Amino acid sequence: MAKSGTKTKDGKKAKAKLKVPKTIAGVKVPKKVRTAADPVLRAVENPIVAEIAAAALVAAAGALTAKKAASSPKVRATKDRIFEAGDSLKDALTNLANDMADRAITALEGIEEQVKARKSAPQGGTDAKTDI
Repeated sequence: MAKSGTKTKDGKKAKAKLKVPKTIAGVKVPKKVRTAADPVLRAVENPIVAEIAAAALVAAAGALTAKKAASSPKVRATKDRIFEAGDSLKDALTNLANDMADRAITALEGIEEQVKARKSAPQGGTDAKTDI
């Protein structure tokens, strides 16, 4: 292992080698386990592999958190309230869309009648005014 401050042949600072510690939280890690982890640790030195491993760990943590949260009564109650609010919003938007469609149809029918009246009116010097 390189000491801090030592430099490699090209003048750059040497990186410390990744190792599994002999004990973790007071529990001794067997040498076979530590040596078996060496190829994995060497692979993790690659930035792409490190990104993939980090993403996998974040995904696993998210899945565990979601599973734990789903069993919580508070989370279930909140989820139910959100779904109820979503249903109410859906109903309100459906009613609004139907109302707007009815008004649009009524307006178009009124315009259609005005166009028919204008076409049937004599083109001469009539004083009849029609607004569209």
